[in-house]
Amino acid sequence: MTQRTVGALAAIALALVVASPAARADDPPKASRADLAAAYLRFERAYLADPREGAERARLNRAFDRATIAFFTGRNADAIRTLDRETAGLAVPEAKRGAWLAAVATAVRVETPVIVAGRREPILARVGRLYPVDGDAELAIRIVAPDGSIVVERPLGDATDRVALPVAGARPGLHEVRVVAGDLAVPVARLHVVERSLAAVRADNERLLEKLGPDAPPHAVACARARNALLVDRPSSASSAQFLADLGALAADVSAEVAALLEGHDPYRRRTGDLWRVLTVGDRTLPFRVYAPDAAAGEEPRPLVVVLHGMGGDENMFLEGYGAGRIRALADEHGFVVASPRTGDYLRGGEDAFPALIDRLAEDFAIDRRRVHVLGHSMGAGAVAALLREHPERIAAGCMLAGGGAVGPDAPPALVIRGALDPIARGGRGGSREGVEVRIGEGYGHTLLVAGVLPDAVAWLLERRLPAPEAPPAPRRAY
Repeated sequence: MTQRTVGALAAIALALVVASPAARADDPPKASRADLAAAYLRFERAYLADPREGAERARLNRAFDRATIAFFTGRNADAIRTLDRETAGLAVPEAKRGAWLAAVATAVRVETPVIVAGRREPILARVGRLYPVDGDAELAIRIVAPDGSIVVERPLGDATDRVALPVAGARPGLHEVRVVAGDLAVPVARLHVVERSLAAVRADNERLLEKLGPDAPPHAVACARARNALLVDRPSSASSAQFLADLGALAADVSAEVAALLEGHDPYRRRTGDLWRVLTVGDRTLPFRVYAPDAAAGEEPRPLVVVLHGMGGDENMFLEGYGAGRIRALADEHGFVVASPRTGDYLRGGEDAFPALIDRLAEDFAIDRRRVHVLGHSMGAGAVAALLREHPERIAAGCMLAGGGAVGPDAPPALVIRGALDPIARGGRGGSREGVEVRIGEGYGHTLLVAGVLPDAVAWLLERRLPAPEAPPAPRRAY
């Protein structure tokens, strides 16, 4: 299967996931994008906690790539089953793997995933199987408060029930919905307990935003509006910006941001930490996620690393996945700002999208424009090659993981790292060709390569910078 074929299949699969009609109440649960993300993150945490070498690392990389191809071809449940089986092998004692798999294969669809504190009526949850499992296990459903206390627990019977769960007394905060099998409890869904309806909070914020005058910074207003739009009482299982968020905490943040705008302040300038944002370019609104370490709060110029995800991912991929968000720890260690845009927007967005992103971040942080770097995986690696060709005067260096393309003789320094076992973007040989350094990640496949080589890739990028601009000639002294 060629990279072009897999990319086309991935686009079809992603379209099916995002555009599939909403499930009816009597439909069995189907494997959603949120389910797949949960399985992926479970695997990553287990894999990072017990990294393997040699033949076992190679086997796990091949298994993960099989799951990737299952996703690319629209078989989400098969991808989740593969990931869950490998996670069980990494993290669950052999005697308990059957029970753990029965729990993790259980889909729980809370019909009111956002409730207001003080609710007296029980919530309803549909329960079913994401994929078939061997053997039987006695299962229960449990809701756990942020402090670890149990709000409610009910048996599930044959795990194909419609369960009523009393939640009276639940306090505000993000609660976990877990499926319990013996002494194992697996988080499978979320329950957001909030002070007020998120729809009401969103409407209040929108009314306040309408009061802003023409002097309010337009980029900050657009960002506040986009973040406010995420506040819904039924978060989408296809939108990672919603299903990954703590919606109660987000509501408090957005309300504070709107208040800051009304007071004449830009709430995003020099704001450190991890933030989902948008960039406005003409009449387009492009989502991206930014992580700024504490070091970026000051005026000392900082490097910028723009990271571009692969097919089927989105702007949250690098900050959540690829080693459970390993790029954040590297940003803390080296003091650089990370920007993770939605890759497709920078392929289809025209040549103005990338410069606009750099300019926006340079307004918000002290960005060293001589140290702007790009790094991408798979489809994102192809985007890196395009950016190196189109914007050589803005980029100090680029790194392409498990993919890439021609960059041309006048492009900035480029590094390609490919997995020796990659079935999608073939590894080939290392060395230097046409000004591009090529390395081979032994024992790695297509996706797990990223977390494994990310520290070396970042170190390679940060060693490079654009040449200093030539100083103008000194004026000739008149005698």
